[in-house]
Amino acid sequence: ERYKIPKKLPNKLQKVVNELKGKSKIDILKGSYDTITTKFVSSNWKTYTHLPELFQKNIDELWDRNFLYCTQQTFLIRTILIKTGKFKEEDIKLKRGLTHWLSPHRWLSVRIKNKWIDVDPWGRSYGIPFGKNAHGFNSSLNRKFIKKI
Repeated sequence: ERYKIPKKLPNKLQKVVNELKGKSKIDILKGSYDTITTKFVSSNWKTYTHLPELFQKNIDELWDRNFLYCTQQTFLIRTILIKTGKFKEEDIKLKRGLTHWLSPHRWLSVRIKNKWIDVDPWGRSYGIPFGKNAHGFNSSLNRKFIKKI
């Protein structure tokens, strides 16, 4: 499901959009990714301990939180991209898969000049670089664990 892009953004989020508007599409994409991945925490454990927050869609409340689910982080990146005026909904695909082979996960695939780039803000905390997505056991945390076995 695509969360609806709000007409009005929190002031601090609108400031991010305004700072990125004049940049190239790739710089907007990287800038939105960097903003979201440095502002918000990703955590396997908090996925379970913050369960009541999973379906929260209010952008003002999301922007004021510390931990966000992958669906919420991708919603914020999608919002920034659309609000810059340089991306349309058809340039952004919602992708889903499983991490740890059982946990549902969402990331974006964004089109720039007919090339699709995976954007997984939640995965960054687990060693997934820009342009890749978390799936199966490919995070750095899991690679360290598997080496010990």
